[in-house]
Amino acid sequence: MKMYQLFVFSEPEVREGLDPEGCYANAGVFAVDLERYKQLNVSGRIADLVRVHAGGRRLWTQGVQQPSFVLAFLPHARILPHSWNVDALGYSPDKPRVPRCALESGHVLHWNGAHKPWRCGKGGRGEGEGAARGGAPQHDCYASYWRPFEVEAPTEPPPEP
Repeated sequence: MKMYQLFVFSEPEVREGLDPEGCYANAGVFAVDLERYKQLNVSGRIADLVRVHAGGRRLWTQGVQQPSFVLAFLPHARILPHSWNVDALGYSPDKPRVPRCALESGHVLHWNGAHKPWRCGKGGRGEGEGAARGGAPQHDCYASYWRPFEVEAPTEPPPEP
């Protein structure tokens, strides 16, 4: 998605740091230098942008968190290699499989779709539409890459002291 599709470039807060033809940056996975974050007062900048937008000057066309985050961060951001966010795992059972080498060299495996490995085989959407209707699962959700990190979560809340 291009920036011009999400932001109102007639506003100076938007024009200052964004290229209308640039690609939109999703903040679903990010790493931050906390010292630099504080120096740049990013939290204050985000709050200011939200106030301006909520006050009637539209800076973006949809959402709140992502656009304000992008406006505050993007002028200071660096794009990392794809291996730092191997995304779209579980997005769609019909999407082409992610190559094994990308999965094995990935620093962050990002299940940003409905077909999560912790839901596969448990009657959830993770089994694919065929399995939900009693057929064979259409997608394994890359579960073998998730298993080394899986932990058993308690099913009951802890007892009160």
